[in-house]
Amino acid sequence: MTNKPIILLIFSLILISSALQAQRVRFYYNYKSIPDSLNKQNVLDELMVLELDIDKKESVFFSQIKLKSDSVMAANTIKGNWMMPNSSIRTQYVIEKKLEHKEIFFYTRNHTIVPVSKVKDQRKFDWKITNEKDSVLIYSVQKATTEFGGRIWNAWFTNDIPFSDGPYKFSGLPGLILKISDVTNSHNFELFGLEKIESNAYKLLGQKSYLQAMNLSFDSYFKSVLADRKEPGLLLKQKVFRGEVYFKDEEDKQKYLRDNEAHAQEELAKDNNQIEILL
Repeated sequence: MTNKPIILLIFSLILISSALQAQRVRFYYNYKSIPDSLNKQNVLDELMVLELDIDKKESVFFSQIKLKSDSVMAANTIKGNWMMPNSSIRTQYVIEKKLEHKEIFFYTRNHTIVPVSKVKDQRKFDWKITNEKDSVLIYSVQKATTEFGGRIWNAWFTNDIPFSDGPYKFSGLPGLILKISDVTNSHNFELFGLEKIESNAYKLLGQKSYLQAMNLSFDSYFKSVLADRKEPGLLLKQKVFRGEVYFKDEEDKQKYLRDNEAHAQEELAKDNNQIEILL
């Protein structure tokens, strides 16, 4: 796997045409986010990938670091070696879109004590296409707006790349979304490159943890997220109380629970500006 896309800031029309004729293409987005609304100087920068299967009219959206980490883990597992995921991965979710059927699926984090859940998101995008034009990289783009997840979003899409898709869950415009941000500029995605990949390249959703994911309704997922934010680390506490985690004595167990709760509360306080406010 390459560490950088084949096509970066300097685009060649010939290479772009070749890439878009491939079966699988990866579009690379810079994702800038502000996790803590009380600390707007802390802007995180992450590389995200929108992998499009043109023939199947499907796409998967994920963190580039996660892709590399999971593929290395899978290769080592085949060799009988066990390793931990890359600790620098921030965006743990994976989003799958069935573009032809306009279906969106959200996969929760894998490699944890909790099995992966597959959540079907049936909310629709109500796009308002404006007459405002601009450019992103070499592409002419047009502005569209929508309200989603408790935020108002401004998107810039191009008809030059005729795929009705975009980063995160966004789709439904007459062309690929190259740039999109909410009006507070807390979450910002912008295309900076693309890459043609081989049809036999590693597929993130081909992992056992995703193939065996449990289907979960959006309402049930919504309630579980609210419960977890109200009492973070609840699932781990339940496992401890059921005796599924071993401790040398009661004092060790109570210290672990206190430390875990304090850490969870601290992390939650710094993560109050999620991409979907309702969650």
